[in-house]
Amino acid sequence: MKMTITTILAIFIMFTGFAQKQDSSSRARKIRIYKSTVIETNGKLVEGYLSRVTTDSIYIQPFSTSLSENYVLSPEQVQSMKFKRKGRVGKGALIGLGAGAIFGTVFGFASGDDNPDQDWIFAMTAEEKAAGGAIVYGVLGAVAGTLIGTLTKKTFLIEGKKEKFHSNYNRLAELAMTK
Repeated sequence: MKMTITTILAIFIMFTGFAQKQDSSSRARKIRIYKSTVIETNGKLVEGYLSRVTTDSIYIQPFSTSLSENYVLSPEQVQSMKFKRKGRVGKGALIGLGAGAIFGTVFGFASGDDNPDQDWIFAMTAEEKAAGGAIVYGVLGAVAGTLIGTLTKKTFLIEGKKEKFHSNYNRLAELAMTK
């Protein structure tokens, strides 16, 4: 038993050495894609991906067109902007499903076997409880993760004012696909 634990710890330590972060200068920048909804000052709605932000314009790539076609908006045209990470809902659902299933499994095994003499109709083994707990808590976790993923949005109120756009410029530039 002691040898098994020592072997597992040695393997774990070996793999954590490989998983260390690289130097930030040697890593390529990961492109994060944000779905954007822009409401113009005239009430028009523009939807697409935030392609690029400059000091005097915002480039929105529509969902259905090629990379070369962009909406170009000046800060004076923008009332508000909302951003949501692409794939955030699915990722939240998967994380919630995994966490709930693990919790349900551990909870089921921890509760142990029921005594069949006392409750012979609903007597369950620890494995049956673990399977049931994984299903129930997995579904609940997936629902919670979906709700959390749906509600995470970033909103910027520009109201057609260059000053508000420039005060939010750095945060908007971080959300853009290209710099």
